[in-house]
Amino acid sequence: MPAWQVLFSREGPTDMHQVAQEMTSIPLVRVLDVSDGRVDLQAEDIQIRVHYEGDDYVLQESDEIACQFATTRSDREKIGKCNRRFTIYFEPEEGKEFMTSLILIDDTLEKLVGGVTFDPSLGEFLTAQP
Repeated sequence: MPAWQVLFSREGPTDMHQVAQEMTSIPLVRVLDVSDGRVDLQAEDIQIRVHYEGDDYVLQESDEIACQFATTRSDREKIGKCNRRFTIYFEPEEGKEFMTSLILIDDTLEKLVGGVTFDPSLGEFLTAQP
């Protein structure tokens, strides 16, 4: 299942009820379920899961991402110090409305935590450099 990772290091909401509340402002997105560390959403007919991760391995993986994929980015050092992330899991779907909803979900999470989005399957950042 494809996934985007919103990497961040500052204190941000880990209460998924707060994250779910932020998602309710996005048109065409509906909150299906909220549990410890996870929010399940629906955009059109597609289910999207937002999963919080804050274990030690996140910092190690962020450092590896920075070393391998952020070599020319001005925020490389910040990326390498990210010890938290939201992973957005989704099934790929053709359609303008779905992609718009997915991008709005990602944008909402980035703004909520001051994060940057990385697509591990492409090895590319989706967030422009500062």
